Amino acid sequence: MQKSLTQIAEEIAQERFKREKLEKLVSTIADSLFEKVRLAIRESLVKGEKGDPGKTPIAGIDFPTPKNGKDGKDGRDGIGIPGQKGDKGDSGLNGFLQTGKETVAKINMLATTPELQIDAKHIKNFPEFIKGRKTLHRGGIVLIANEIPTGAVNGSNTTFTLVNTPKGDTERVFVNGARQLPGSGNDYTISGATITMATAPPTGSNIIVDYERT
Repeated sequence: MQKSLTQIAEEIAQERFKREKLEKLVSTIADSLFEKVRLAIRESLVKGEKGDPGKTPIAGIDFPTPKNGKDGKDGRDGIGIPGQKGDKGDSGLNGFLQTGKETVAKINMLATTPELQIDAKHIKNFPEFIKGRKTLHRGGIVLIANEIPTGAVNGSNTTFTLVNTPKGDTERVFVNGARQLPGSGNDYTISGATITMATAPPTGSNIIVDYERT
């Protein structure tokens, strides 16, 4: 049975009405959701109220009590500020002169060790008993200083002779101010009063010897 044009027109109008109603419902739901989202976003952006002020933390209650650290290593000494000059001291008592006998007695009390030896180098204006040789008597020992041994200083001679035989291992030989080492394989050897140099001193060298004799 064929539909009339009127029936077809009515069906089309009904379908259009349903579709418009559905579209309006969808639009209403969308507007409602949009408004809810907008309000939620607005509420999240609102600044909150200021909170209560905090309290000062207490050691042992709000946090563990800190332990003492280890002692550090000793630091270097600082540079001090120079002190002020002190007052002038009282004048000392006048000294007194010793006799020659008292001076000699004190010298003879010293030990006969190399660091306590006294020779012409330690005494001003010491008299020369022999050219190039100075002596000082002490406790039965004669100290001879700056003796110039005999022997040609010509660059080839190696043998030199002293006036006296030195007491064992007391001689000190100097060439141009430099002390020479004794013993075989070193600068010189000595036998009695004769010194034999390992190498001949250059021409014009200054050779002096200090030693003890009994």
